[in-house]
Amino acid sequence: MNWIYFRRKFNDNNIRTVFVSLKAPYETITDTRRGRHFDAGEHDRIQAMIAEGYDTRTFSDIIFDNDGFDFGAAVSRLDTELRRIIAS
Repeated sequence: MNWIYFRRKFNDNNIRTVFVSLKAPYETITDTRRGRHFDAGEHDRIQAMIAEGYDTRTFSDIIFDNDGFDFGAAVSRLDTELRRIIAS
């Protein structure tokens, strides 16, 4: 629900908001080669958030699937998407 508050407050001050949802499958998020180790509770929460649709929220201006991209490529793709939205 925070997005409603922030979008309204920023818009009231003539500041355009862009909300980005990040998306990746459970296996990618929890891959230990990414350098992050999750405890059992975190694994459960990640699965629950995916099942609850956190990666497809309707308020998102961009739903960005960064599965399979290294950091540099993901940043470049996200930059392109943001520039496209800002220009419109």
